[in-house]
Amino acid sequence: MTPGPQPPHDKIEEIFDARIQTLTAPLRYYRIAARRFLAFLQTDFPRVLHLSELRRDPHLLGWVRSLGAQDPPLSNSSRRIYLLALRRLLHQFASDGQVVPSGLILAEDFPPRPRILSRNRERPLQPGLVPTQDPRFPPHPLFAEILDTCIQTLAITLRPKTVYSYRVAARRFLSYLQADFPQLSCLSELCRDPHLLGWFRSLCQQQPPLSPETRQRYLLKLRRLLQELDSHGHPVQPRLILPEDIPSLCHHDRPSPPPPSIFQEAFDARIHILATTLRPATVQNYRTATRRFLSFLQTDFPQLLHLSQLRRDPHLFGWFRHLYQQHPPLSTSTRQKYLLDVRRLLQDLAAEGHPFPPGLILPEDIPARPRYLPRALSPEEDQRLQQELRRMNDLRSNALLLTHGAERKAHIAHLNMILRLLRAREQARGQ
Repeated sequence: MTPGPQPPHDKIEEIFDARIQTLTAPLRYYRIAARRFLAFLQTDFPRVLHLSELRRDPHLLGWVRSLGAQDPPLSNSSRRIYLLALRRLLHQFASDGQVVPSGLILAEDFPPRPRILSRNRERPLQPGLVPTQDPRFPPHPLFAEILDTCIQTLAITLRPKTVYSYRVAARRFLSYLQADFPQLSCLSELCRDPHLLGWFRSLCQQQPPLSPETRQRYLLKLRRLLQELDSHGHPVQPRLILPEDIPSLCHHDRPSPPPPSIFQEAFDARIHILATTLRPATVQNYRTATRRFLSFLQTDFPQLLHLSQLRRDPHLFGWFRHLYQQHPPLSTSTRQKYLLDVRRLLQDLAAEGHPFPPGLILPEDIPARPRYLPRALSPEEDQRLQQELRRMNDLRSNALLLTHGAERKAHIAHLNMILRLLRAREQARGQ
């Protein structure tokens, strides 16, 4: 008597599910790939019940053909993801001791990525140049979550802008791998040649070209991420990015920054003491004012070697003019803040015994903030206001009317006095 039918592929499905639970990469891709593959086996090869029974032909090649014959059709990117996920699962099964035939999925099974043609077909790209990779191209799905987890760990101690630069570098690298090496299934397969060296060349061949600073930043960020992954136990090969791979920056067109001022240490020591009682924003204001002042001295008066040589004229006067002539101009409030901060530091240094001449910055040097007077009412507005106050006829409105009349009389008396003084001055000049 023929035994009843067994639940198809229960053993294979249990093995797949158990393996997927142990992975650190995105589980969604693996589950979809496993479900599609097992559904194909159950429909076309229901007698296959063990991994050892799998063969490249007809099982895997049949599944590859079925992925290409879906309706609606699957994109090349989706088919690559499914093949990558299934190949990695089969590799993991073999490493766990399962009997899995080798060479079930080969590199030639992956669908080619369509080449992006130029919009203007009559103007081909210049030799040696490749179009800039579309940053919206999805990154390599099997490595994206691993790197993202690493970046989230770094984000605990880094500024948001720095974290964003790590994400950009990782996304560019993973997009390159997805486009040129979709067959990569695990980090241990990542090699310096051709994967990393190929990425270096692609960065150099971008159009429009990337600056050396940008390429340097990408390589440094990716190298740090790979080092972090290695320290967390991921199987990353050593020396993927070497120091000689980092592009050097050429600063021939920009002037080199001046060396630190010889007075920097004294001012920094004083600011460090102030930092114990002041808010961080206030301490930063002191540092900014000091940097501007010492930079001016170093540029315009490099012969100054001792604090005792500092003079109100020409050193401090020269700095006042320098601040006033900045372009774009500094606001009065900013110039006032710089002078007050430097004056406080000079006074504190003098109290500590530094030989400063007295009166380097005087009160009259501090620019006064502009005072904005209220706009005067027009005669029509003034008349309407008085009419409204008389209409209200309460205690407050009557008080405002009395005050308004008193102020107006005082203002007229003040104007009459000024006119008398002007007339007297003109008469004195005439005599």
